[in-house]
Amino acid sequence: MSKNTFVFFSTLRLSSFAQSKNFRSSLPFVPLCGTRVRDEDEEEGITLFAYRFEYMTNLSVIENKITSVKKYLGILQNFKKYSRKQIEDDLNIRGAVERYLYLAAQAAIDTAEAFISLKNLRKPTTIKEGFEILEEEKIISIELRERMVKLAGFRNFIAHDYEKINYDIVYDVLQNKLQDIEKFLSQIEKKLNLR
Repeated sequence: MSKNTFVFFSTLRLSSFAQSKNFRSSLPFVPLCGTRVRDEDEEEGITLFAYRFEYMTNLSVIENKITSVKKYLGILQNFKKYSRKQIEDDLNIRGAVERYLYLAAQAAIDTAEAFISLKNLRKPTTIKEGFEILEEEKIISIELRERMVKLAGFRNFIAHDYEKINYDIVYDVLQNKLQDIEKFLSQIEKKLNLR
């Protein structure tokens, strides 16, 4: 992880903007921690705020997300040996499969959003739109976009409708859809010369 220090000086009278989402989303990096230092210039009537951040560049964020996705996919490979019934009936296996499928999907979504930010593409307004933007920019194919949009829908389904989970779908994703995530990662790595 590449860490650096960045100092931001603001001549804002109030620090509310600096504490808002707008300030954070306008930064070209992801703050890990920040320290606010206050200095008042009484003659000018201005309050200066300096922010010192330790941060990861967006490229480091992408590399970390890709590493996470690969780790989750590796863990999920261990559960492919179980039948659909075994997964549904065993609470420990079921919980682990659901959790790691969710984490793999979410980390793939985060990777897409970090790539969009790094390349300064238009910001997605929905989770699925991130993959649509990548397809528009010729980063991924139409077919892969469709598969990743379905995966994002699956992530929402598993996150919010856990009492109504259809294990035919869960089992299908586990057995047949993980390679879509691998293909997506491969495309991102290729575009960033990470391979």
